[in-house]
Amino acid sequence: MAGFKDAQFEVQTFGDKRWGTTSAHESEKEAIQTAERLLKDNRIEMVRVIRIAKWSERVVFEKKGVEPAGNDRINPIDQAPVCEDAYDLLSSTSKLLIGRIFRSYLTKDGVTPTELIHLPNHLRVLFRKDDLYNQALQKVSSLHAKATGKAPIEHLDKLDQLARQVKSWADDEKELAHYLHTLQEKGMADAHASLVTIEMADYRRFVSGYLIANHIKDGTSWEDKIERMLDLGAGNRDSEIETLADQTVAEILDNPQAITEVIGPQRDLASALEVLINLIKGSFTEKPNTPQPVLGKLSRFMAGGRLEICRHCLSSLVARQLKGFSKLTKEGHDSNVGAFANILAALSDESGLIGGIQIHDAVVLRMQSLHTSDTCDLSPPESMRKIVQSLPIGATKLGFLISFMSTSLGHKYQNEALVAVRNLFNEFTQPKDFFEAGTDKKDWLRVLGKLHKRLQHAMLHKAVHEPLLQILNRLAEQVNKAEDADKQPKTKFDKMTFSPGQVIFNRGDPPEGVFLVYSGGVDIVVTTSNGQETIINHLGPGELLGELALIDKAPRSATARASSAAILLVMPKRDFEAQLGNLNPLIRRVMLQWVSHARRLSDKLAGLKARQNGGSTSNSSEQESQFHLLEDA
Repeated sequence: MAGFKDAQFEVQTFGDKRWGTTSAHESEKEAIQTAERLLKDNRIEMVRVIRIAKWSERVVFEKKGVEPAGNDRINPIDQAPVCEDAYDLLSSTSKLLIGRIFRSYLTKDGVTPTELIHLPNHLRVLFRKDDLYNQALQKVSSLHAKATGKAPIEHLDKLDQLARQVKSWADDEKELAHYLHTLQEKGMADAHASLVTIEMADYRRFVSGYLIANHIKDGTSWEDKIERMLDLGAGNRDSEIETLADQTVAEILDNPQAITEVIGPQRDLASALEVLINLIKGSFTEKPNTPQPVLGKLSRFMAGGRLEICRHCLSSLVARQLKGFSKLTKEGHDSNVGAFANILAALSDESGLIGGIQIHDAVVLRMQSLHTSDTCDLSPPESMRKIVQSLPIGATKLGFLISFMSTSLGHKYQNEALVAVRNLFNEFTQPKDFFEAGTDKKDWLRVLGKLHKRLQHAMLHKAVHEPLLQILNRLAEQVNKAEDADKQPKTKFDKMTFSPGQVIFNRGDPPEGVFLVYSGGVDIVVTTSNGQETIINHLGPGELLGELALIDKAPRSATARASSAAILLVMPKRDFEAQLGNLNPLIRRVMLQWVSHARRLSDKLAGLKARQNGGSTSNSSEQESQFHLLEDA
């Protein structure tokens, strides 16, 4: 039952870099009228009204004051990555921060963060704007000081030094002329390939950004700049160029004005969010009478599993809007509730909600906001339960609860979420009721694998993680028993049992079979040059391991070890090769080429992860990769 009580409305004004309470009111209408008068009669930066009740505090009104023309100001930020060197300053994360803190300044001239810090003309103008530049330095250095415990002046001096280092590189146009000429004459692929001769990693990163900035600087709109980068990513299969395209498009999409321009006029916030969600899913379709080629290209990239940074950026935007106080529609309460139900359905997939952790507390807060009034105050656990009731199938409900528990809000209510999980399983009498209608048992195991991944990424405390793992393993056993009853799979598998920590195979072993995780979990492990073991992947029920080695007949590339009590189904080598022999020779050749490519990518990421843990593997590459590690050993 929701608790009933009165709420209070505080009027707050922003000034001198902080919010302060001006007055308190019993009525929301009275508080907003007071806020409007303050904006009209006083030269204040911003005003807002906050509704304060038992379970929550939420903003119900917020508005900026009118700034004098020509007055450049930084935008407020609440966190900033610490920069140790110029390489950090030029990272994608830092550029997103630069875009946010200089949002008003950059939007006015249609400039991206990459253009600002890589092109000499933009940097010179910024350095001449002493007040704007110094405001930014002071704000970021104060955030760095909070993160490190050092004095703000230390970080301020360091940031200024790094910024001036980057400016000196941009000013040396004679040194950059060679790379610019290659870009203009031969294209991005050749220009980017020429950077291999640059020994300094930070300068190489600067020149790489310089090439991108020159590629988009003549774009006449945000859409034009995005399209140039998408075409660049489509025309170059170089993973580094594709990553640069992803980063640059994300910078643009992080700007609300750019989003407004790209998605075009929308009826209301709900309509805009549905467009963004369809982009994230790669399912956006252009309307016949309103062609939107840039959105179509973006969606096709997303559908292909590319532009992961952009996907995260759009997911963050959706989460921020859901956490905000703007109404989803311009109509009444029932219309807003219906619009949210549609958004929740669009965010749902077979194993939870899309969009990462950030989406999960956002939907709970929006549900809480929709069902909170002056007389009814909905608690977060009640809001969570309403979300669960709204989701279509058991697997989606479970995935949502797992991810919600790992959010800052969900962490406070993990006990309530665990109770919801147990109640969820009490509702189902057989496995098929838990999964999407019309799917078969092979699909169920695949969804279970996705739920295991979701649990692995949630990084929950052992006391919470273990009960959830037991529930997933119990569900896997039920699914596999159903498979046994139907005599599936038809291909002969042997069943093997492993205790926690027991080795399934060692790196260098000849391949003797392909394994399917029946229950429990398996860690894929490599040993670094300094003798330290690093877990590079974890596999759960329904996931395969060892298949690549049987295809290309190479020794095992890593060690596989049971992370908990595990049962594996094993197809012996002879049976697998017999099945492989039935394939068309051309298909077998394509598979071999794919396996070769997969191993190279897997080696790169294994090496990267090992170096992050203090060592290196003997077959690791020195290049970073944005691809996910392939699940093979």
